[in-house]
Amino acid sequence: MPEEWQFDGGYAPIEVSLADPNIVWTGGALREDDRLVVSNNGGTIFNPVERYDGPTGQITGIATHPTELETAYVLFGAPGTAKILKTTDLGKTWEDLSGFRDPVDGQSTNGFPDVVTFSLLIMPFDSAQLWAGTEIGLFISMDEGGSWQLADNGLPNTAIWDMKIVNDEVVVATHGRGMWTVAMAELEGYEPIASLLAPSFNSITQEIRSGDIEINYVLRQAYDSTIISFSFGDQELASLTVGPNTEVSDGVVADNFNEAIPDDTIVFVQAEIKSYVGDRELVGARQTVEVYRLDDDFITEGFVDSLNGSGPGNFARIGFTIGQEEGFDDAALQSQHPHDQATNLLAVFQKPVVVSERTNRVLYDHILILEPGETSDINSEDFFDFGALEGSSDYGKTWTILTGGDATEDEVWLDLYNDGEDPTEETYRLAEVDLFDTYDVQDTILLRFRLYSDPFVVGWGMAVDNFTIGEPVLSRPELELQADVQVFPNPFSELLNVELNGLSGDVRMDLISLQGSVIESQNVLSIQQKTLRHFATEQLAPGTYYLRVSQGAKRKSIAVLKM
Repeated sequence: MPEEWQFDGGYAPIEVSLADPNIVWTGGALREDDRLVVSNNGGTIFNPVERYDGPTGQITGIATHPTELETAYVLFGAPGTAKILKTTDLGKTWEDLSGFRDPVDGQSTNGFPDVVTFSLLIMPFDSAQLWAGTEIGLFISMDEGGSWQLADNGLPNTAIWDMKIVNDEVVVATHGRGMWTVAMAELEGYEPIASLLAPSFNSITQEIRSGDIEINYVLRQAYDSTIISFSFGDQELASLTVGPNTEVSDGVVADNFNEAIPDDTIVFVQAEIKSYVGDRELVGARQTVEVYRLDDDFITEGFVDSLNGSGPGNFARIGFTIGQEEGFDDAALQSQHPHDQATNLLAVFQKPVVVSERTNRVLYDHILILEPGETSDINSEDFFDFGALEGSSDYGKTWTILTGGDATEDEVWLDLYNDGEDPTEETYRLAEVDLFDTYDVQDTILLRFRLYSDPFVVGWGMAVDNFTIGEPVLSRPELELQADVQVFPNPFSELLNVELNGLSGDVRMDLISLQGSVIESQNVLSIQQKTLRHFATEQLAPGTYYLRVSQGAKRKSIAVLKM
């Protein structure tokens, strides 16, 4: 819903102009906190109208003129106040047609009743003739609202909810699902005026590899000229002119804005299409397209980004920043803390990845202190907020969640969420993704981090550090855990013993295959000094494995051999 629709939850009618369907009226009142708004471009943009300087109540109906584009009527029902207001300039000024501008003893000065008014009909053969449907019957004016009389045409005095012209008849909808019609000779052969149609977009996409934005548009009738313009924020990027055209047609144009897009930023470029017929401007629906730059080099070998903020970045971002938070050892990819409601933060890795046995593993340290959902299905609307790593094999046209979750992914995260406390460096947990679970060898994919939140409860947010592609176990010596870890026997056959010395706090141990798959994990809580743990390995195939001991973002890995 457009931001201009400041409804308070009450009744708010919508009316499309009879004279031009590109003009749309809607609103609940003429108050500052509940505005009547109007669009002259088919609902693409709504602008609030000026308020009436007299008292009014809740809007009960809206009517439009059959031939005058900027003329409309707003109906009300509050006692002692205006019942019909007319504008001839799209809501800049208002005139009371119901005689309550300066009432006498609380009554109308022109014969209109002090009752709720639901509907209004302007006769196309004589726009001075107005029919008003009220809660006590039909009132008619023959002088553009100068005076009113109760109709004497056989219609009972009942509430009249709506009135329409169908062929040569006026059709009236009354209370209790009743219908009443009357044929009028003046309506013989009546047809609404032909409408001018605004142009439209079929699709707008960015060809990520080249940076070109491709626009597929439709010219829905003959136009003198058509202009397609692009902007983001207050910056105008380009303007293209096509036409004139003499018949309905479609076409494709493209432009490139790479030089205007910052290297590390995702921007939403807004495209707008306008056509002209004489002095009429016809504005089509606006569309936005997500635009960012990709690097020319592809990832075909192992890659590590410590996300410490030094040197050129590797992520195009919107909503995410790279910085160091209190309680952390260094910088990382950060959401807002706490994150906003109803937000969708993105960080796109700008180097395409060619999937192979050297690049299929993606690892990163992360924190997800996000509102817990009511289901474990991250694709369900009941999951609420989530942080995720997503992949795309069609250069960003569609995205697939590769892994993700919320605060329920870790007991420590959930405790911090419930207690409203902030995390520290020790709160990081390792995430691992095997790209072979989703993609094939030689697929070229994009990766991105995403934080999605619904409009309700918020949490601390999301952080990502030490983003790694390929060689998952021993590629980051700067994160070496300083601890005495003894593994015996090594080689082993049925039982692998692990002795931890010089550690305190919570520790995680993972037994990992050479391909990076976690075979078994153990959480060791609140250890003190020397601790002994065991892995039962009877079902393991002979070969080399790694034992990884992690505490926060720090880890230590030891190669072990199964006989």
